[in-house]
Amino acid sequence: MKPLYKKVFRYGLLVACLLVLVVIALVFFVPQPLFPLPPLGRLTEQESMDMVSYLKTSGLPPNDYIISKFRQHDVVILGENHRISQDPLFIQQLLPVLYKNGITLLGFEFACTEDQERVDQLLNGKTYDKALAVSILRNLDFGIWPYREYLDIFKAAWQLNSELPPDADRFRILPMTAYVDGEKLNHGTLEEQAEQRHRMNFTDSLIASIVEREAIQKGKKILVYCGRHHAFSRFHQPMYDDSNKFIGKYFTLRGGNRLFDKYPTKVTTVMLHSPISYTGFIAYGLPYYGLIDQAFAL
Repeated sequence: MKPLYKKVFRYGLLVACLLVLVVIALVFFVPQPLFPLPPLGRLTEQESMDMVSYLKTSGLPPNDYIISKFRQHDVVILGENHRISQDPLFIQQLLPVLYKNGITLLGFEFACTEDQERVDQLLNGKTYDKALAVSILRNLDFGIWPYREYLDIFKAAWQLNSELPPDADRFRILPMTAYVDGEKLNHGTLEEQAEQRHRMNFTDSLIASIVEREAIQKGKKILVYCGRHHAFSRFHQPMYDDSNKFIGKYFTLRGGNRLFDKYPTKVTTVMLHSPISYTGFIAYGLPYYGLIDQAFAL
């Protein structure tokens, strides 16, 4: 068997070297991007002046902006594009600010509702149990969300609670995703696979029901941190066919849609700044064709 290992190692090393050479060639010898980027918009001089003036007179730092939304609403849904490190890092430092302003609940797409008791145990432990936190995160999406920045949101919440007086209200994280059994999804019976696929679509209904039960009905305010599609409230998501053609229908049952339809004065959505996809382009581009980024750069 020893010669076989040597062959595997030799060919593996050869493939790795070839991949490195291909990457070097693409980086240094391809004159144009492999995928053309969406074009940037252009601001007129007057538009630039107006946007800069608005930012100077009405703009707020991120923490203050989020808190300002709670002055008119009880439910603020914060949507992200996923896997952008600055977003969960922002949530980590935002938690103490929320608590100081009377907001003690964080709706959290990135954990399973079945783990609520374990999340409560983690956030109220005398010491931070990293192994428990990792176990909770690994239950999400059958273990395919291995991102430290999301994991450390648990640590930030525990740190906040550990510094509170014994009789103070505790900060809580409310998981909002259903547990999906990866073994049954991939290797179960046809009925088991169908059941697990069905559970993958629970998030929007869970967001609405948990927010209503744990926040609205109890007179509490809550920040819900989730993917941007779940966050839509007023906006109805257009539906497209496989050829990327609009079919004339809209998806109106996102988590935010359900809450806004029932409590229109209590619910609002904030979208975190992130790249977006444009029709006809494979590569992502800046939102609104880069106009916001250009204004901030002035």
